Amino acid sequence: MRSQDEQHTRRTLVRQRWALGLIIGLFAVLAGKLVFIQIYGHEKLREEANARHVRSIDTLPVRGPIYDRNKRLLAVSTPVDTVWAQAKLFCNARPQWGAMLELLNAGSAELEERCARREAKDYKQNFMYVQRQLPPSVAEKVKALEIPGISLQREYKRFYPSGPAAGHLIGFTNIDGKGQEGIEQEFNDSLKGKPGKQIVHRDSKGRFVEFVEQVNAVENGEPLELSIDSRLQYLASGYLEAAVRKHGARGGSVVLIDVRTGEILVMVDSPQFNPNDRRSFKPELFRNRAVTDVQEP
Repeated sequence: MRSQDEQHTRRTLVRQRWALGLIIGLFAVLAGKLVFIQIYGHEKLREEANARHVRSIDTLPVRGPIYDRNKRLLAVSTPVDTVWAQAKLFCNARPQWGAMLELLNAGSAELEERCARREAKDYKQNFMYVQRQLPPSVAEKVKALEIPGISLQREYKRFYPSGPAAGHLIGFTNIDGKGQEGIEQEFNDSLKGKPGKQIVHRDSKGRFVEFVEQVNAVENGEPLELSIDSRLQYLASGYLEAAVRKHGARGGSVVLIDVRTGEILVMVDSPQFNPNDRRSFKPELFRNRAVTDVQEP
């Protein structure tokens, strides 16, 4: 009986030793793997982590202001925020869109269509705009909803204090800040500036975590001063519109020149358009007739 008990005890001890040895062996393998990773594999792992979380982003320049001869603003850029998203994260979070769509006063159909296009291409184009050029207060409310993939990008929207009175002369920019007509187009290279580039860390939801490095410093656009007198421009605009209505004309132009210096003080056309209201844009109204049309003496 004692012999059987001794054998059973011996077998139990052997099994325990084998189990303990196996556990120690596993820990040794894990420890060895960790040491290997720390010494030999950390660079590769860091590269993979950076590929997922380190991003290079452009810092947009402020477009140069345009002044009249008395330093009154004719064109200025105001800060706005664009809401963009990493498409895969954002599109998979459709149930969380409700409050965001209310803030944006938008429907879901267009966003659904954009998501469908990216899903069809297996998200090869992972960047997508949600809405461009929002007031910063609204954009911050959207960001506070913490919808996966959402980020903000600071941009600048052009504003024209003289409105329709200088529309033909100053022109306007497109939504990306490139001059399309008038002075904005003619002097676009000096007004636009040069974007900067910085490296940042983002988390798994695409949110900004920390600034890493400034690669290129941003260069804001150069200011531009014209010989135009904005007060005279405004008065001439009113008189021209009244004359066009009185005589039932299809249009008209006024150019006022300082004969002593040759400086142009006023250049205004009718019919006018408001460069601050893109809904009023009609290509046939953009032509600066005072410059492009041949007039009889």
